[in-house]
Amino acid sequence: MEKIEKRHWSYPLPGSRVISPYGGKRSHGGVDIKTKPNDEILAAFDGVVTRSGPYFGYGNCIVIRHAYGFETLYSHQSKNFVKVGDR
Repeated sequence: MEKIEKRHWSYPLPGSRVISPYGGKRSHGGVDIKTKPNDEILAAFDGVVTRSGPYFGYGNCIVIRHAYGFETLYSHQSKNFVKVGDR
């Protein structure tokens, strides 16, 4: 398996902090990151948007499919600026 080098990804919310890590006591299936309202969200990796819109429990939600079938989900946006199919 290839190692993902720092130059291949970006932190989705520069200046933010993790408020709920992956795993832990709750067996959390993701990472919750806290920031200020209306901050710009960056995609963690290059990919294609497969969902962009309201989704139950997530508010405005974006899902991006990356290489090797890997996906990232970004939720609770005040507004989505991408649509399905965008890169």
